Amino acid sequence: MIYRVQLVPQPIVIDADGLPVSNSHVVEITFPGDAIETALGRVNTIVGAGVAKIIVGDATVRGVSLCYNTARCVAWQIATVSKQSLKPA
Repeated sequence: MIYRVQLVPQPIVIDADGLPVSNSHVVEITFPGDAIETALGRVNTIVGAGVAKIIVGDATVRGVSLCYNTARCVAWQIATVSKQSLKPA
């Protein structure tokens, strides 16, 4: 199964066709970061593409790619999840 997380208008799990996945939840979204010095002190910044951790049914899937809307999802790398890689929540 192929899953992605659509961010706008709200984070939802979508399938390869851009349709919402039933019985699914976005658990966590993380972005790689780095700290830089500013006049106000150290500030964390986003330095790369983010990924999400989702739950589909009773399985937890990590490393799911993000997209900002269904039309642009095609341009993003998608996470292909095989049945063997699904881990129970």
